[in-house]
Amino acid sequence: MLQVLKQIRDNLQIISVPHFPLEGEDYCIDNSLKVQAISEVLNKLGIDYVVDDRYGIIVAKDINKLKVSHQNRLNKAIKKRLESVDLILTSHIDMISKFNNFEVLNKFKEEISKLNNENESISGPLDNTITNAILLALLKSRKEACSDNLDDVMVIFSIGEEMLKERGFKENGGIKNFMKKFNGDINDNVKFINLDVSANEYHEYRNDTDIAVLIEYDDNSYPHKVDKSGKYSKLDFFKDGDILANVLFCDYGEDGTSDDLEEVTAYEETFGITLGLNTYGTIHSKSNSTSIKNINVYFNQLNKFFENKLFRPNL
Repeated sequence: MLQVLKQIRDNLQIISVPHFPLEGEDYCIDNSLKVQAISEVLNKLGIDYVVDDRYGIIVAKDINKLKVSHQNRLNKAIKKRLESVDLILTSHIDMISKFNNFEVLNKFKEEISKLNNENESISGPLDNTITNAILLALLKSRKEACSDNLDDVMVIFSIGEEMLKERGFKENGGIKNFMKKFNGDINDNVKFINLDVSANEYHEYRNDTDIAVLIEYDDNSYPHKVDKSGKYSKLDFFKDGDILANVLFCDYGEDGTSDDLEEVTAYEETFGITLGLNTYGTIHSKSNSTSIKNINVYFNQLNKFFENKLFRPNL
């Protein structure tokens, strides 16, 4: 885990920068320091991606070779790539305004630099920079340590997930736009995993340090609940051994944490879950915290999903 922790820590040092995709009053995603930083990490990894102000950063094998300036042509390239995709991961990059400034993010980076072992915790603007960093670390691990070419995977570092009044500037809803445009092109068996931090305000394990991660689902998954009346029921998709200890299923009902997952499952028969990193304290506050142990479990559970035939049947 120490090597993974180092990679996550290194990623956080690079990508913990503001997201202001503006040129004067005009929206320009290329002006976002956070988009530039995530792009820098992807370039170092040799992973293909495109940046688009309707969706965010789309990562998929060879998609950069199809990169063109005309948006309609890019849409055709995405449609073509979706023909062979089994798993789509989303992780939003926009932040609330109180997090989206150098003072807060630089302090966060100072705290990150001191982390050395699993017994420590981290607090600050976790939503959603922490899952961006974990996802980038996993892509590196899959590509380099597992020789995984990721040709059946698409990743969307999405924009516009937070509420306008909390973000402070207008931005397209990346996943909303993506689903509206491409829902008819997504194969029926495609699975979505949305990465986010879990709001302790709505679940009963808000202060339980033994719960590291929550697998959150909505009413699309109700037929697959093992215990139909149980808020924390396991889903029958999963077999013994698929889920790590310290990971809890949670039906988030009407109080879910992630708007991006709701945009996905708004389309009937679309299967999606949120992998929520359990955090403590108010979610949109500088004191919101989690443990390195939780981050370790989160990374390992996500890695298990990458090796699971449910999500990648052609692996």
